Amino acid sequence: MPPLYSGSADEWSYLSTVTTGTTVTAEFIIDKFAIKMEKASKLKSHQFTVKDTLWHIRVDTESEEDDKKGYVGVFIINDNKEDINVSLKFKLGDKEARLDNEIVKGHWSQGKHKFITHKDCKEVLEDGKLTVNVEMSVLEEEETLIHGKGKYFSPGTSRGAMDLNIFEDKDFTDFRVVCSGKSFPCHKVFLSAGSPVFKRMMK
Repeated sequence: MPPLYSGSADEWSYLSTVTTGTTVTAEFIIDKFAIKMEKASKLKSHQFTVKDTLWHIRVDTESEEDDKKGYVGVFIINDNKEDINVSLKFKLGDKEARLDNEIVKGHWSQGKHKFITHKDCKEVLEDGKLTVNVEMSVLEEEETLIHGKGKYFSPGTSRGAMDLNIFEDKDFTDFRVVCSGKSFPCHKVFLSAGSPVFKRMMK
């Protein structure tokens, strides 16, 4: 795919993407980056697509928070309404960071505030340009079969404040969840309290 230029007429950056199977590799190049590090700003790439979902990369030249100053931050932005499960790798020079099986909330960002120091960042610039590589995959949600009703749901409800002793106690269980060939005895009252889907199913 040819570079997509972003910004105003000076075309200060461009984005290119390559798709291999279910993985997209995006390269975000920002010109005159040493100058841009002199003040805090959030530089956004053009939007790109991963498995029919929309994303862009954001580079923070300097944090506005005192404890993060002196660092460049790198983030992936979810431009969709839905929360999406992803695995990705950021790479900037010889610095790498991974997010494996991570939920990125809709219209929210995920990444590293302190990805690389300003000093190290200046050493990896080529002709004044910063190159950020992001290798990314959108993961499928597993389907889980609920015995007794023959329906499917997408798990995601946290146990949160549930009493773990009661939750893990196998005495007096009155329901079974079967997933990937394994059976999990549970309590209807906790399932219905933790999930409106279970509550409707068990009424």
